[in-house]
Order: sequence, then C-alpha cells, then structure tokens
Amino acid sequence: DETMSLSVLIVTGDDYGYNTRAIEPILEAGGVNVLGVTTIPPTVGTQSRISLARQAVSAFGLRLFSKQLMMRGKYALGDYVNRFRDGDNRYSPGSLATKHGVDHISVKSVNTDAYRQYVRDLDPDIVVAVGATERFEPALLSIPEEGCINVHDSLLPEYRGIMPSFWVLRYGEQK
Repeated sequence: DETMSLSVLIVTGDDYGYNTRAIEPILEAGGVNVLGVTTIPPTVGTQSRISLARQAVSAFGLRLFSKQLMMRGKYALGDYVNRFRDGDNRYSPGSLATKHGVDHISVKSVNTDAYRQYVRDLDPDIVVAVGATERFEPALLSIPEEGCINVHDSLLPEYRGIMPSFWVLRYGEQK
C-alpha cells in the first residue's frame, strides 16, 4: 500500500511566536513532505524596521511595544542558546525548520526571479503562506501544481496588516 505524500513549501514572516506555533503542525504532519521553510522580513514591502516600530508604538503604545520587544529578545536569546545544546524549544521559524531537518532560507522578497526559480526547482505541490508580510504575485502563485494557501488569523481585507489578531480582539469581532 503506497501512501501519497503532499510536497509543501512553507513561506512565513521571520517572527517569533505565532508563526512558529502555526507552522509546527505542518512540519509534524503525516503524509506531508515539507521541502523547505522560507522566511521573509516582518516588515511590509519596502517599510523599514524603524517605520514598523513607529507604527507599532503608535498603534499599541510604548508599554506594550516595549513588552513585545523584550519578548522578542528573550526568544532570540533562546534560539541562540539552543544552537549549542539540544533544547526542545524553538522560537523562530528558521530554528524550528532546523529542528525538523528541513531546509530554511531567508529572502527579502518572494517576488523575485531568483526566488521563483528556487520554487520551480523544489517543485512543491503546494505553497502554504503563514503570517507572510508580502502579497504573492501571479508569477509565483502559478508555480505550484495544486496552488497556494494563505493562512491568515483574521478576516481579510478588514484586518490585514500589522498584528491582525490584536485588532480583532480590540474591536470585539464576533466572526
């Protein structure tokens, strides 16, 4: 009895927390052959990290922003320490991919000729985007035989952008 395996490429924002927890079940799923994990910057498009920080402070206030920044530092330190010892916890998508023996690359954009060629060479059945900060252009969407799936934790387009789940909770969304 031959088991059919779906080949998957994961694309996610290079962030700690939600994205890592969201992709781990895919990496551990039976019948799924994860070909790779690609991370893209947590900023949107050409937005700089400084601009993203200003936007976050404006939206959430200095206290919550500072708390999130400290948590990010804690997770980054945890990932660094886990490189040298066999700890179970992985906090970034890249370190989680390494833990599962899956190739990981970081790119500035998934909409470049070089990245599209990388995807063609991998030849995934499907691309799964989880918390990706970039819209995929049609040239990328057309590569996987079975298509692309975008996993987003809120309603689109109402809650697109930075920390959509926060805004859903903030406004008491019922859907």
